[in-house]
Amino acid sequence: TRLVYEAFVDGAVTALSRYNSMTLSDMLKGSAAKEIVYGTDNGIIGQLLLDTSAIRPGWVVANARTLGGVTGLLSHDVTRNGLQDLVVARDDGELQVFGLDHTGEPVQIFSKSVNECIQGIDIGKVTTSTFDEIVVATYSGKVVSFTTEPAGDSAAQGFPSASGLVERVLEEGVAAVPEEKEKAPEEKKRKGLASLFGLSRKDSAKEKEPKPPKSKFIPGLVLDVDPAAA
Repeated sequence: TRLVYEAFVDGAVTALSRYNSMTLSDMLKGSAAKEIVYGTDNGIIGQLLLDTSAIRPGWVVANARTLGGVTGLLSHDVTRNGLQDLVVARDDGELQVFGLDHTGEPVQIFSKSVNECIQGIDIGKVTTSTFDEIVVATYSGKVVSFTTEPAGDSAAQGFPSASGLVERVLEEGVAAVPEEKEKAPEEKKRKGLASLFGLSRKDSAKEKEPKPPKSKFIPGLVLDVDPAAA
């Protein structure tokens, strides 16, 4: 095993993805550079370019809005314009889609918060066979889909736009169960002692029942009785 490439970035890398921003003109020029995009724990997104001899930095998107750390990255042509878009998921629940402008720099074209940490992300055809959907899974177990299917009369046009992504909840998360009200200290103490000695609740209750008074008759004891008194 040998180290082929090494690069230093401004933050601990938490997500990686292959990327392809090449246009038709780049292909005609014979550009052979490979691309990798990365996300860091401090919210930065960046590009690295790899060729046969070296690795060099590309564009970097600073975390100007102090959003959460990056938990997932996906490269996909969401807008169907022939160029790869970049889908970014963050630990504060922010979901973003970036496209490229005419200079090749990323610009945000969609942003939406699901209000909790995004744990997983994928893209594909889920509820329809025509339009792609970005599917995210959150910390509580909620699964949310963002579809590119146009709404209303525009659906007949069939031109999806990332800026018009529609949110659909596919699976609700597990709500937090409220804690049981604090029991009285004496009740908790009694239950703890019963459990310690292997007693059930019924057995514990029996232990607290008053015992019948002991008989004063002593077997085998004969009292001398005065016949006159009788």
